[in-house]
Amino acid sequence: MTNLYYYQALSTQKTELQSESQLQQIQAAGGSHSGGMVLHAGDLKMDLDRCLVWKAHKEIHLTPKEFDLLSYLFKNQGAVVAHVKLLRAVWGPEYGNELEYLRTYICSLRKKIEDDPAKPRYILTEGWRGYRFRSPSDLGTQGAAEGLAGLNWLSVVHDLRNPLATICAGADVLTQPDLTSANVKRLAGNIRLAAVRMQGLVSDLMSVVQGDPAVVGVCDLREVIVTASDSALATKKPGRVQVLFGVPEGIMLHLDRSPVERVFFNVIENAIEAMPHGGRINICAQKSVEGVLIAVEDTGPGIPDHVRDRLFEPFVTGGKPEGLGLGLALARQTLRSRGGDIWTEPATGARFVIRLPVERAHRAIA
Repeated sequence: MTNLYYYQALSTQKTELQSESQLQQIQAAGGSHSGGMVLHAGDLKMDLDRCLVWKAHKEIHLTPKEFDLLSYLFKNQGAVVAHVKLLRAVWGPEYGNELEYLRTYICSLRKKIEDDPAKPRYILTEGWRGYRFRSPSDLGTQGAAEGLAGLNWLSVVHDLRNPLATICAGADVLTQPDLTSANVKRLAGNIRLAAVRMQGLVSDLMSVVQGDPAVVGVCDLREVIVTASDSALATKKPGRVQVLFGVPEGIMLHLDRSPVERVFFNVIENAIEAMPHGGRINICAQKSVEGVLIAVEDTGPGIPDHVRDRLFEPFVTGGKPEGLGLGLALARQTLRSRGGDIWTEPATGARFVIRLPVERAHRAIA
């Protein structure tokens, strides 16, 4: 990841130089309190000399490091600040690779300054590049362009590849002579499912372009997972992989369904591809104090040792011939941006655990 961070630092250098000019303008326009500089953004105000922060005229208590982190982002308002640059600036050179450390502090800051930490308006995540501080007052002038700038294009490209491959492969087989009616019906069904998935991706893309907010609705967790599983199985030969569901009905989630369903699709599809000669996928779910935990475990060969510790880094793949190494990295980014997470646990095959936040889930009363 060192080369990636080096590239990030170079790619953001111009933006950060621009932000220095912006900071000078803020300093010139900002008020003062006891001779100190005060920064303003939306309903936030920072007194840098007295290390005080207010939100809507109410003082917010930050730890010293939280204050240093917020003030550094504040001073670089509008610029994408690379992870390594933030870590070194706030904690020191020896902390340059402590990504989890940084994420913990960002999460804590969001809980204190954001109206909804799961949908931050001030501290924005720029996928694999860093973080950006933005004043919510700028939203009206940025509109769709802001949405496009924040869109992870790699996610769209990655998720479009699979249904497109299904359509192409199905169409090729349909041109062959002497197909039975059962095979034609199966292939047509697979093509239709793939086309529906592509239609959903294009719809998501258009929503971002038009600046529409994410549509959050109440979804049954089991139904979301079953739909993702059916779509993943439709891309493979039937009968080789059995999916067993231990997900009770009635676990209702408030979420924007499409991206979360794609997370399950990618995890299940990875399991299917790891078992070309057949096997089982066990999916179970339960509630805990930490949230709703969903385990997806297969009977395949397991995660290769050489990628186990780097599995969620971008462009790391376990050996799939045409794999981009982005699926799991994108899945983690999608979940974390919604207050969830994904990780692995020891098992005979591969076992992934997905957590969805408890404050957004409840069990329906029968």
